[in-house]
Amino acid sequence: MLEHVVSQGDCISSIAEQYGLAWSKVWNDPANAELRCLRKNPNVLFPGDVVRLPERQSRDEEGATGLRHSFKKTGALVVLRLRLLLDGRPRRNRPYRIIVDGIWKEGRTDSRGFLELSIPGCARSAKLCLTEDGFQDIYDLCLGSVDPISTESGAIHRLANLGYPTNTDLPSAIRAFQISAGLEATGRMDAATQTKLEEAYGL
Repeated sequence: MLEHVVSQGDCISSIAEQYGLAWSKVWNDPANAELRCLRKNPNVLFPGDVVRLPERQSRDEEGATGLRHSFKKTGALVVLRLRLLLDGRPRRNRPYRIIVDGIWKEGRTDSRGFLELSIPGCARSAKLCLTEDGFQDIYDLCLGSVDPISTESGAIHRLANLGYPTNTDLPSAIRAFQISAGLEATGRMDAATQTKLEEAYGL
């Protein structure tokens, strides 16, 4: 059985695509039971994690002899889900355009500020353009770059993306988030704070 050591930006979908496997087959393989228990989410891995890859299985296809036959590999699609906030408030029903792998898609955020669309599992970056009150905000997205919520880097990344100033005083940023979430303002990233942060961030 092959093993893949996770690098920054890897997720189960991108790893499975790299080896020509279905992401669900990789994630649900019994050899990855410990990883599933540790990380919970196939889209949020940590550098150094080890993913075990099942053997690829062959499949027979019928075809007339003496002729050329074409077979097309279809890449797996995964769901990209983002929540857009402005000063802590959802950016509801706002038109957006997003480009992933050279393909533009358009839509509107929902009533909670979320957008959701299918993208290739191997995609590593995207550019999002959001229009509001005649102005356009542009975001460059690094897909798969957020570490697990249980790690310090994962908590910092989520707080920063939610607009809390983590680069100057992390405990103050945590306290500010705890106050906004109705928690005791301890300045420590305890289990209750992690849960609220994961809910607020959506991942």
